[in-house]
Amino acid sequence: MKLVQAEEIESQRLMKKLEATNPEILLDIKEYKGQSDLLTESLLVTDAAVKAQATIADDSVDSVDVLLSTACTTIVGLFVRATTVATTAEDKVMEKLFKRSFTYFYRNSKEINIQKLDAAVLLLEGKSGILKTILPAEYIAVKAEIDLYRTHKNIPREEVVTKKADGTDVLSLSVQNGKKIKDLMIKLVKNEYKVTNSALADKAALLGKPIQLGKGHNVGSYSVINISTGDAIGNTVVTEVRTTKKKKKVITKVFTTDENGLIPFSKHVLGSAVLKVVIPGYLNASMTVIFKKNDTNEFVIGMTRVLPK
Repeated sequence: MKLVQAEEIESQRLMKKLEATNPEILLDIKEYKGQSDLLTESLLVTDAAVKAQATIADDSVDSVDVLLSTACTTIVGLFVRATTVATTAEDKVMEKLFKRSFTYFYRNSKEINIQKLDAAVLLLEGKSGILKTILPAEYIAVKAEIDLYRTHKNIPREEVVTKKADGTDVLSLSVQNGKKIKDLMIKLVKNEYKVTNSALADKAALLGKPIQLGKGHNVGSYSVINISTGDAIGNTVVTEVRTTKKKKKVITKVFTTDENGLIPFSKHVLGSAVLKVVIPGYLNASMTVIFKKNDTNEFVIGMTRVLPK
C-alpha cells in the first residue's frame, strides 16, 4: 500500500468519525445518509483489499510482507480484546487508545511498521493489570512475530507482484471510489453549515485537503510516552540535534510536547537527527531518527521511570 493511499483511507475514516461525533449531520442533510452508507461499504471493500494484498501467497510475494501481516493481525486481535474490556468498564480514554485498524499498522515504511507494533505491545503491557485475560505467553508470541519481521530482509519482487502489493488493482479502485464519495460528503457538510456552524464546516473542509508531502513539506511528529504504561507525557522538552552534511554544522532545536505528548510537524528538514529527553523521575533517553521524503515520519520516544530505592 502506498503512503498516499494510507493517508486517504485514514481521511475517509475521519469523515465517518465526524458524523459520529456530530449526528445532526445525518438529520439536517437529506442527501447525506445515502452517501455515508456508500462510504461504509467502500471502506469494507478497502479493508478486504488491504488484507488480501497482505496475505498474497509466499511463493508470489516477498515473505517479509507475510511476516508483517501476521504481526499486524495478532496485534489487531489483541487490541479488539482490549477494546472489549475498556467498553465493559466504560473507560472511554482506554477505549480510544486501542481503537486502531489493520491499516494503521500496515504501512509502506518498515521503520514505521516496527515503531507502531513495538508501541502497541508496550501499550498492552502497560495495561496488563486491567487486561487480565491476555496471558504472558501471548505477549511473548507477538513479540516473536514482530522480531521475525524486524530481522527479515526485503527481497526484490517481480513487477507484476509489486503492482499487486502496491495496490494498483482492487485496492486502488476502492480508495479512489471512497475518495469521490467522501469529497461529496464534505461538500454537503460545508454547504449546510458554512453559516450556521462554521467550525463544523471547517473540520469537514480540512479532510478534503491533501497532505503536503515532499521537499519543504515533510510532515511527521515526535511523541513522548511512559514506556511502562503507554501513557503520553505532556509538556515535555525534546531537544533535537542535527549535523549538516556539507559544513558539518551542529544545529540544535528545542520543542515541547502538547498535553497529548505530541509534537506535530507540517514542515521538517530531511535527514537524520538525535533526540534527547530529560524528565525528572525518568531515565534520560536519546533516539536517532531519520526524516524521509514522502514518509509518515512518526517517532515515539519511550521513557523509563526510575524506581524508588
